[in-house]
Amino acid sequence: MSSKAMLKVQDDIKSLKQLLSVSASGLQRNALAIGHLKMEAALELKNADIALRTQKTPPGLQHENTAPYDYFRCLVDQFEVQLQQYRQQIEELENHLSTQVDHTSHNRVRITSLHRAVD
Repeated sequence: MSSKAMLKVQDDIKSLKQLLSVSASGLQRNALAIGHLKMEAALELKNADIALRTQKTPPGLQHENTAPYDYFRCLVDQFEVQLQQYRQQIEELENHLSTQVDHTSHNRVRITSLHRAVD
């Protein structure tokens, strides 16, 4: 076997290892997402069961039923957490964009001054 063929095989093995690594990390990420979705589905199934029992309960007996209140309070809490995360992401993006604009304007000034110096 020639050295060229051996190098080609080594490069192929290296490429395959990288592809395998990417596939393994994607598989792990998908497994975590599946687990998360299973938990969410189980919770929503529980909430649907509670809603059905609430609907079947006569209105006169609903005064002690706090399940609907608990459900909507949980939704509002989740919404608030998402809004806070979005606010943080927006602030990070704004900071990043402002630093990019500062660097861009600084580079333009430098390029202009260098161009004038050459002339």
